[in-house]
Amino acid sequence: HDVLHGAPAGSRGTRLRVNLLGATPLDFSLTGNVAGMKAFLASHGMETLSCWAMESSLDEMRLAGLADVNLVVSAAGIPPAMELERKYGTPYVVGTPVGRRAALRLAGLLRLGAGTGKSRRERAQGPVRRPVRRPMGRLRGSGAYGTS
Repeated sequence: HDVLHGAPAGSRGTRLRVNLLGATPLDFSLTGNVAGMKAFLASHGMETLSCWAMESSLDEMRLAGLADVNLVVSAAGIPPAMELERKYGTPYVVGTPVGRRAALRLAGLLRLGAGTGKSRRERAQGPVRRPVRRPMGRLRGSGAYGTS
């Protein structure tokens, strides 16, 4: 069995194998953010296989095809996520575990993505909503420069 070819989710128990994609120094400084994301995954019963582009060796990155799901934490992670999905069929979820509610939703989306094999391109905080457009009227008692 070639190390680069993934196995179906759940084939080796309930512990999900996850790649962190898009963890760049520009988006996540060297102040423990990546370690925090790895700890988040571990606290939800998930194993981090590799972290693209920080804190992973080449040997760890070679295991990327074994992941059950990929977590895309910045825009830089979208191209590798799409390539891993094309090459190995690994679904991906876009989001960062920031805030308790969003982190819990993200953990659920990772399990759902791994279980269904479908990528989740929605935000972990919920569906993207369009802003409400309200007509702009003049404020009473004010002209263009605050006088009337």
